[in-house]
Amino acid sequence: MRKASYLHILLLPALLLLFLEIPGPVLYPKRLYPADTLPPASHLPTDYPPLAPLTRVIAPDHPILPGVSIVACCMNRHETLRTVLARWRAVANVSEIIVVDWSSNPPLRDVVEHVADGDPRVRLIRVDGEDQWILSRAYNLAVRATSFDKILRTDCDYSIGNQFVQVHDLTDHRDDPILRQSALNPHHPDAALTAAARKLASPKFYAGNYQHARNENEIHLNGAVYIKRADFLRIGGYDERIQTYGWDDEDLYGRLVEAGLQKQDINYDHVSHVPHGDTSRAQKDVKFVQVEIDLNSLLLKHLPKWNSSAVDFHEWQLSDYAPHTDSYAVLTAVTKPRSLKDLVAPANIKSAWNMALGQRLANDYQVPWDIMETMDVASKRSLLVRLNQRMEHRAPSQPARILFAHCMHGLGNRLRALGSAMSFANQTDRELVIIWETDAHIAANFTDLFSDNLVVVTHFKPTWPFLGYDKWDKAWLNFEFFNYMEMEGQGAIKGQQIVDKPDKHFYFKSAYVMEADAQLTNWDKDNDMLKSLTPVSEVTEMIKQHENKGLERMVGIHIRDRTLDRDIKNVNFGTEYGDAASKEMEYWRRKSSYKTFMVEMHEMLKRDPSLRFYVATDTMDVIPKLETEFPGKIVSTSRNCDDRDGHCVRFALVDIICLSRTKELIGSNWSSFTEAASRMGGKKPRLAGQDFAVDASRSV
Repeated sequence: MRKASYLHILLLPALLLLFLEIPGPVLYPKRLYPADTLPPASHLPTDYPPLAPLTRVIAPDHPILPGVSIVACCMNRHETLRTVLARWRAVANVSEIIVVDWSSNPPLRDVVEHVADGDPRVRLIRVDGEDQWILSRAYNLAVRATSFDKILRTDCDYSIGNQFVQVHDLTDHRDDPILRQSALNPHHPDAALTAAARKLASPKFYAGNYQHARNENEIHLNGAVYIKRADFLRIGGYDERIQTYGWDDEDLYGRLVEAGLQKQDINYDHVSHVPHGDTSRAQKDVKFVQVEIDLNSLLLKHLPKWNSSAVDFHEWQLSDYAPHTDSYAVLTAVTKPRSLKDLVAPANIKSAWNMALGQRLANDYQVPWDIMETMDVASKRSLLVRLNQRMEHRAPSQPARILFAHCMHGLGNRLRALGSAMSFANQTDRELVIIWETDAHIAANFTDLFSDNLVVVTHFKPTWPFLGYDKWDKAWLNFEFFNYMEMEGQGAIKGQQIVDKPDKHFYFKSAYVMEADAQLTNWDKDNDMLKSLTPVSEVTEMIKQHENKGLERMVGIHIRDRTLDRDIKNVNFGTEYGDAASKEMEYWRRKSSYKTFMVEMHEMLKRDPSLRFYVATDTMDVIPKLETEFPGKIVSTSRNCDDRDGHCVRFALVDIICLSRTKELIGSNWSSFTEAASRMGGKKPRLAGQDFAVDASRSV
């Protein structure tokens, strides 16, 4: 028994140091602002406890009194503040209301003084010289200006109920020696009593909890806090390195809990949020609210914890040009703390931003991490912007969905698959993500050809048929899969009918158009989508040169002269298309040699000698032969290549668009290139071997 008493005596000083209020650090040295020049204390009724001068934030050595201080910080929000300040004044048992005007334009003084109507509890600190809203700095300043031992921290768009203080009891019994003895004794015979005693003896705070919000509006109450002033200051208050929107509240709550406080939910019956859009936020460049929150959370992991003993606080001084009273002061910052983005290495910031974008796409829209792994930052950002915009006209329970269109094979094949996917996405209110990988068929990126602001993925890591992917990422369960590249097997079916399912993402892999309801994708809708694409400026310039030569009066000729054995390098046609399709393709290739077209061109010139021809061909050696055969009649796009690299494919796009703008199209059968020109021009072509040079005894 005697040993326990001695232990109690030894522990008592430590416990007193732990639970007594520790004053905040001096924000501005007294030697630079002598104490005898501080403005006088407020003149309050004799039965009201005296308030410390507002300038106590400069030299915080005034005694802290029992009572409640409401603190609020605003940048603009004049009309909202006019409403809520009147309600704060009506809250019972509030001793003081501190409002920090964070460089509002115009200043808030007229609003505050009009609503306060002489109430001595309402006190205003004006901060000059701040060009952007920084919550952490503003609220730390406000709390240090208070004179009472309990703080009710509110936003300038929170309305507080009259009985808030009575409903939220901050009594923690930390000074009760009996409870503390039970709480600190792990061998107490009654374990339940020990747990209850520990809970009663532990300090606590109340805070908003978005996870328990009963409606969308209550989600915005996450920043409301009711806490002992000493507990707030003991951990250094808000982390002032957080200087952009987000995570300041959660970081504060986490450090309070780590310091031994219990977090309890604020009763939402006694606080409410005045609605407004994110566009009215004071922070600049808050493009994605949740991304900014995630980013700050990730950046903090690279730095030591914020606390009261290792704090990069900044100094304040009274503005010498502004009149000061007991209830009004104007401050400017002499020094400012560095932000997270100043303290974290650029490579880590870039990585964190990439991760933050990915977290929002994964959490809000169920985009699998496997897909995002090969998406660059620009693509993730663009996709998130577009999905967020779609949610503006959708219910929260109906998240926006995506059509991933994996376009395959050569340029003509990819264009028809893309046009169909664009049409389907448009009709089903889906965001389109184009998967456009370079391969032996085409070595040009989508952005080498088109300048449209579309979401494009250039590398796709997941492999068909995505077996087992949903075991570690449940986002894959939100997908329907359609693969028309039937030679890949494992469920790939060319021409599979596609039925819309609004609650699912779609993955569509194809070199062909989607087979779906005609209201969703059809010839006209698909072609309109293709014609809406904007070629890059180099392509547009080459097309204009031909239009200046009278392109619209020419006849378009597309000659597919290469047989399969001379066509695409490193492509086994039997493997990729199947033996039957390869034989069919080879037959039509042989029917569309340049000699076949020469015969038809002679016949056309007999009927109209004024004709000229715009010629596109897969074999540039054909052009000189045609120019010799038809002097002055042949127009083509000059180039030094006829293969499928990035530079050469631009010439192919020029050819497709020029062919589409001629007055008549003569093309090759079984050619998606001719089909693409037909689609973009809205004209039916005449085909070699079918409409001219017909072989009645067709044999393969």
